Amino acid sequence: MTVSERMKLAYSMLLSLAVSTCLGTGEIAGKPYQTGDEPRVDNWVDAWMLAQSGPAGQAVDGKFAERFDMLDTTDAKRGLFSVRFTLDKKTQGGAFGFSAGPFLKQWELANDFTVHTWIKASSASQPASWRIALYDAAGHKAETVLAGMAADGKWREYSLPLASMQSKDGFDAGTVRAVQVEAALPLGAQLWLDDLFFQRGKDVLGISDKTVTQYMSEAAATRPQRVDETLATAGGVGNLPSLAPLYKGVDLEETNRKIMEWIEKAGDGSNGNWGLFENVYVHEAYFGFSSKGRIKPGRLSAECERKLLDYYWKHCELKNDIATARQSPWWVTGSENHDINFKMSNLLSSQIFMHEPEYASRIYPDLGRMQGYGYGDSPTFRAGKTVLMTKLGNGNYKDGKSYKAADHYKEWVAFWKG
Repeated sequence: MTVSERMKLAYSMLLSLAVSTCLGTGEIAGKPYQTGDEPRVDNWVDAWMLAQSGPAGQAVDGKFAERFDMLDTTDAKRGLFSVRFTLDKKTQGGAFGFSAGPFLKQWELANDFTVHTWIKASSASQPASWRIALYDAAGHKAETVLAGMAADGKWREYSLPLASMQSKDGFDAGTVRAVQVEAALPLGAQLWLDDLFFQRGKDVLGISDKTVTQYMSEAAATRPQRVDETLATAGGVGNLPSLAPLYKGVDLEETNRKIMEWIEKAGDGSNGNWGLFENVYVHEAYFGFSSKGRIKPGRLSAECERKLLDYYWKHCELKNDIATARQSPWWVTGSENHDINFKMSNLLSSQIFMHEPEYASRIYPDLGRMQGYGYGDSPTFRAGKTVLMTKLGNGNYKDGKSYKAADHYKEWVAFWKG
């Protein structure tokens, strides 16, 4: 998976997280939001996915930046960082700005909006002109001069009416795809943008910085597209078999065979640090394509589903320790993404098994040792019948009671609500 693909997947996941963890929704994505005093916050992945540079006269649209030096936390006008463009290629020297992104198709504006931004630039020589330009979905352009702008390392604030922008080819403010600064800067120059948004009265549509309401609305509006694109292309994670054929309804027999082959190689299910990829993969396969699936039910064969469940029980039975669910959510073990993945899998695996008759009455080990951690240690949680110390914690919280999947699910729901 390339850097671009990983970042696009992360962008999709963050949008999903925004809509699944917050209360309420905003309006349809792309339209203005009545924000009042709601603060706008910036987002790392948004910047990496939406902030781009390219040749002047072309919209900065769909050219993922793949740069990790563009977040300047030392000098921001709003939020935690400004977006910094560094010119180390000639093809980057003309336009700097934001696109609507890979999932949000356009910004739906009108001519009575203004565009606001802070701009700073540093260069050995001054360009002949500075302009701010908007491009619509058809590639039509509207632009105006940035009066007084200079590459002298000083921030300048602009608020410009869209009605004042010049267009020669029928620019449509209702389908804006990109907003950018255009200036012929030389190699070695840098340009910063921050607090970029469109406004009409109290209606504010954030671009570089957005309200939580806007993030939630965009997540809700783009979720079907993101799900479809993810499942129809890769549909899996890491080196695990692709689930895309299950989603598309093709090569079902061969796909089930590959999944069972992977399960056989995985052995008793205890491989991996905390099984980050394995956890997500089983959730996608089961919740999407099992007999109880919510996307395309029944596309896992009965044999494959049975083997998948057996694998996942063995994968989760030790690390799904009920004592962990009784601790603070702020007690993080090791890497935060490993920790949240591990605890999320405890919730979802409990939910799976409490509804599976063969597993619902099983008693968990619940050793009371809670989670352990370690990069590069033994790849299993047990060697034969011996539980390895390196993978589990050294706690002593076993309470002597017996717990089933439904008990675990109840505790993990309370944990995540806490």
